[in-house]
Amino acid sequence: MTEIQEIRTVAQTFSQWDEQYGGGLLRPAVTAQLRHAVALLDARCPDKLHDELYSAVAYLSGVAGFMAFDIYDHETASRQYRLALMCAEEAGDFQQRAIILASMARQALWRNDPDTTLTRIEMAQVRSDRLTPAARAMLSAVRSRALAQLSRDQEAIAAVGLADDLFADITAIDTSGPLHWYDAAEHAGETGHTLAELSHAPSREEGIRRLTTAAATHRDTSARARAFTLLLVARLHIAGADPHEGAAIGAEIVDRAASVRSHRIRDYLIDLRKTTRQHPKISEMADLRDRINVALTSA
Repeated sequence: MTEIQEIRTVAQTFSQWDEQYGGGLLRPAVTAQLRHAVALLDARCPDKLHDELYSAVAYLSGVAGFMAFDIYDHETASRQYRLALMCAEEAGDFQQRAIILASMARQALWRNDPDTTLTRIEMAQVRSDRLTPAARAMLSAVRSRALAQLSRDQEAIAAVGLADDLFADITAIDTSGPLHWYDAAEHAGETGHTLAELSHAPSREEGIRRLTTAAATHRDTSARARAFTLLLVARLHIAGADPHEGAAIGAEIVDRAASVRSHRIRDYLIDLRKTTRQHPKISEMADLRDRINVALTSA
């Protein structure tokens, strides 16, 4: 039992470090820990501990997969996700299974494959009666992102509404489990991202409002999530009606964002740099581009 708890503790520790520093910094360490954990699956284990062991390994493998995805090692991420999914199903852990499938759905979304994202989410929602309100809210929020990418705006808005209703049913955030990161700030950021991508102007405004709230309320340890949110808000303002505000927000976050070892953050910085070119006569845009160039070079 001690080794099982150690695997869970290691998984949570790496998950928290990943949120703060990005997936690129600690990959060798998490890979070594996962190799050790997988070896335990072949060891003699009392029947009463079988499910707990497989669930713990699923947790660690899911964390390792997300760290690989964050630096675009998609092949390794997919392999570790498949291992995590197999272990979760062997354990009969529907909550862990849903979290892993949601991570696989996010990877597909990032690779511009929203159809696969929807398929993964539908798989994750099997036996939703065994999922916590936080898990169900998170799944609906990720589903809304895929619907927005497919330009199915009304369905995306409905999915956000459902996610909000489910999130309202949460009585307390599980700060020690695999879904410890899905708090009010994460929910606002996820659903805000969906709404900000829609063609409906009031929805876009609500999306920016939610993203701004998320950036202001993310925990100090959620450096990557805050960087994602502020870079997106900056880009939306620059592309919209308030480029000066966008430039100010961008200047505030560029250096901190570049310190996170994440290929996804790097792409957000590049997208922000491209957006600044929409305003060649605004001096703050040239200054922001220079800061982004320096940040990308030193990262």
